[in-house]
Amino acid sequence: MASSLSSSKHTGRVPPRRCLGLFAAAEVLGFKFVHGVQPHLYIERIDQEALHELGLSLEIAGHEPDVILRVPKYPEAVFRAAVERDGVPTSDILQVWLDISNHPARGKDQANLLRKRVFSQILDKAHA
Repeated sequence: MASSLSSSKHTGRVPPRRCLGLFAAAEVLGFKFVHGVQPHLYIERIDQEALHELGLSLEIAGHEPDVILRVPKYPEAVFRAAVERDGVPTSDILQVWLDISNHPARGKDQANLLRKRVFSQILDKAHA
């Protein structure tokens, strides 16, 4: 799936923007902390062709998902700030922190780790 995130096979069609989010993004950015959570994929809009290109399909409720799709309420905030790591579009670290802060799967612990390892350095430099 990761290698398919940045390309579209069809010309003339504008595929929806997409990027990894939440804990999957944290892992790609080098801050893996929470294990066993399905990866989250931000996608601009639900598009069957784009999902097919990624090897994904929508399933009825009751099945355990392999990937959780999220259509962001504020897509520009997510997609304009996204970064690429090894060719994979990924939410930036600030978006990751915002998204995981209240996630039930140890989100507060992951958010605290990011606050200590990333944001405290930035804030310390700003106050120096």
